[in-house]
Amino acid sequence: MEGDQGTIEVTPSRWALNDETQREGLNATEASYREHQFREFVQWVTGTRPSYAADDEQAARAAEMVLALYESARTGETVEFPLENHGDVIRQLYGDAPRRAPAGWPAPAPVAPSRDATRLAIDGGRRAVRRWFSADPYVGLPELARLTRVIASRKMSRTYGYQVDALEAEFARTYGSLGAVASTSGTAAIHVALGAINPEPLDEIITTPLTDLGTVIPILACNCIPVYADVEPLTGNMTAETIAARITPRTRAVILVHLFGRPANLDPISELLRQHRIALIEDCSQAHLAEYHGRKVGTFGDLGCFSLQQSKQMTCGDGGLTLVNRKDLLQRAALYADKGWSRDLGREHLFLGMNYRMTELQAAVARGQLRRLPGLIARRRASAEALTQILRGIDGAVPPPDLTDGVSSWWVYAFGIDPLGQKCSLDDMAEALRAEGVRLMRRYLPCPVFEYQVFQHLRTYGSSCYPFAAVDYVPPRREDYPGFIAFQEQHLFIPWSNRARVEHAEAIGRAVAKVAHSFQPRLRDLAALRPATQAAAARPAAADVTSPADGAVEQPGPSARGL
Repeated sequence: MEGDQGTIEVTPSRWALNDETQREGLNATEASYREHQFREFVQWVTGTRPSYAADDEQAARAAEMVLALYESARTGETVEFPLENHGDVIRQLYGDAPRRAPAGWPAPAPVAPSRDATRLAIDGGRRAVRRWFSADPYVGLPELARLTRVIASRKMSRTYGYQVDALEAEFARTYGSLGAVASTSGTAAIHVALGAINPEPLDEIITTPLTDLGTVIPILACNCIPVYADVEPLTGNMTAETIAARITPRTRAVILVHLFGRPANLDPISELLRQHRIALIEDCSQAHLAEYHGRKVGTFGDLGCFSLQQSKQMTCGDGGLTLVNRKDLLQRAALYADKGWSRDLGREHLFLGMNYRMTELQAAVARGQLRRLPGLIARRRASAEALTQILRGIDGAVPPPDLTDGVSSWWVYAFGIDPLGQKCSLDDMAEALRAEGVRLMRRYLPCPVFEYQVFQHLRTYGSSCYPFAAVDYVPPRREDYPGFIAFQEQHLFIPWSNRARVEHAEAIGRAVAKVAHSFQPRLRDLAALRPATQAAAARPAAADVTSPADGAVEQPGPSARGL
């Protein structure tokens, strides 16, 4: 085992710290026996040996130790005895590994699903998802070690320490950007980006109605007008076409959100904005390490903004980072986050800026998270892609569309169940899936961002309604955004996690299949009745046949779930 402070090596006969033997107390005969026993035990826990024999005390102790090592590897944290996790900790760690039985082992007999297993949980059946993944971030020794050093140094402000400077350099190097500016939140990161391009008051900034308010607050803080472009119904991202429809002579920049970690179609968007000389700011708050044509998002625009809030792929509780991809914007972006203070000139402030300085404590945690980030994203992708493959095999399920020109980093998993194929409402499907144990959101947002009260009543600066009152402002209408409406109504949303595993994807897939299939027999029954009904209507009336005037062929009525 390797950690920040060194390595520990454990064998059947000794244990060593940093290659120095700490204990070695077995004679040759005992060591040979223990090595043989240890080998058999490892073969048993890895599935290459059908049984393992040992006395109960030693076997229990060995099993607890090995399972604790697996659990520690899975969580990235220290574990204590007895283990709180009583599940299959090995399968949870290696859920995506091939499960092969050695030759000669008898094949398990197929078990027919019980009626309770196929009946919907909402109707009293057994839940398909028994255990849900945690949304807690992965934190442990790397973060704690750096945090401890900061506290021991007593230098917790970036103006005295080095952690923030190191984080900015490491983050820029990870993305291949010219530089990075750390700040206090993802919202601050976008404000830094807008401050760097220095728009005029009342300039228009185009963004999406399908976003957190943190995308829009900096626009108003710069006294600019937010303008909303519709989104693509399948992905929730803006497109070159929807952006082009909102460009006017007053358009100064576009804040492009890569929703849920899925890259927008950047090539046509970038070309459109180049033609109009409009700045591109990428909002990558949900898209750490997402890629488009082999290149990381956040590097296509003039600036790229990232959030380090608790739920993001990497976190320090709250924080932000702004990638700067234009040399002429490097100094202004850095100064904007520090009150416009040019410290090389002494106590001199060159322009109006904000105090968005990140602390050394935040940066210490963020640096540890940055080291983990590739592995965390790989876990998200493995589990999300496993669920996509499962959904492709379920009749009526609509997995996320293929991303042939990029790679998502899966902040939220959005999928659908074809309501036309199912003849029922997606609200009913969501209710049934929740009963099966799937923790999902029926809609990502309760409304488009422009319908929040701050915009409905123009509650900005006192009672001035500025900047809206200074222009001929026409409030947006939801019906003018059919892509937004379709995306919200046709999808279900599962907040994804660094702790989601393939076995979680398999359980979700079972729940979706169970719910989708539960409605299909009724649809087939209805379809089977239609030819008979049509044939009966075509036959001439007879004395022993009920005529339409007396009563129609009775068809089953809708269920409580709205068929």
